[in-house]
Amino acid sequence: MLNGRSFVDPEDLRSCARWWLPEKSDTHIHETTGRPPIELFLTEEKARLLPLPAHAYDCGQVALRVCSLDGFLEFETNLYSVPYEYVGDILALKATEEEILIYSPYLELIATHGRHPAGQGATCEETAHRKSKSVRYGLEPVRESFERIGEEAKAFLAGLREAHPHHCGFHARRILMLKEQYNADDIDKACRRARRYHAYDAAAIERILQATAPRRTLESVRNEKARFKLEKALPPIKQRNLAEYTLLLRKDNDHENQQRSDAGQDTLPPQNAAAPANGEGTGQGAFPGR
Repeated sequence: MLNGRSFVDPEDLRSCARWWLPEKSDTHIHETTGRPPIELFLTEEKARLLPLPAHAYDCGQVALRVCSLDGFLEFETNLYSVPYEYVGDILALKATEEEILIYSPYLELIATHGRHPAGQGATCEETAHRKSKSVRYGLEPVRESFERIGEEAKAFLAGLREAHPHHCGFHARRILMLKEQYNADDIDKACRRARRYHAYDAAAIERILQATAPRRTLESVRNEKARFKLEKALPPIKQRNLAEYTLLLRKDNDHENQQRSDAGQDTLPPQNAAAPANGEGTGQGAFPGR
């Protein structure tokens, strides 16, 4: 179809292909089958086709992101807004060909945006996600997320409110952002240690984590959750005794040796074979006259 042809644009190419398939490709005599492809399809192949699935295959790309202090998620250098109450939460982002879908920790759809080209550096912000400054920077929108870290974090938050009554929300958000690099259990332990020394600020929690806790990636969180689900769904796997493998190998070797022995006996000449009729051989009769 392409040989010797030129096209104005991709749509011109697609139009030519739509004509070429039924008029040329489907009706020519195939060298292997000796029949037109359309005839073979209608008489033999069509009846064997399975129905299409009820839903199209989902090719969307899924990633985990921690919501920034400004209420954005970054994907391919572009920023997409979410409501302020999800600041510091680990959110699931699904990128389709045309849309960006963002889900809460409970997998509820919380934001939908048009997808921008990778590397554009665009900022996509919905006005519904942007409330008053008191909501944007206050503690209340992130209090529940902070308390979900653990009991020590809940007690730390009470001391944080006393130490920083006007900037408590700022420190809470900075601590929540540490979930991108550290496990929630480690952050909870850091809160306990900070309480012991009455160090009620985000910088103290970050220093404690840097000194005591290993870093992690969001991908490792997803992999760990998948491993936990598989362990619950699959039956337990027990390692066999190595002696069983030794016995199995021994049986295979014995069987192989027996086959070789039987093959060797089949190739040996009979014990009472008669001398050749023409006098040729290896005995005295092979050299008459001696």
